[in-house]
Amino acid sequence: MFLYEHLGKMDDENYVASNMRKLDLYEKNGYLLGESLIITHETSTAPLNIKVVDSYIKTYFL
Repeated sequence: MFLYEHLGKMDDENYVASNMRKLDLYEKNGYLLGESLIITHETSTAPLNIKVVDSYIKTYFL
């Protein structure tokens, strides 16, 4: 099983802090980045790269 998490407001300090706690919980429960946890991210000046998302879909879900 995979978890996919999109971090969409990475230029917001409170959002980042909250999500770092969530990512720690994922790891403590056995979801490891690059194995069973997939993360994408964006900021207001660096939008989500759909090519990266497409690569993740092809690699992990198809």
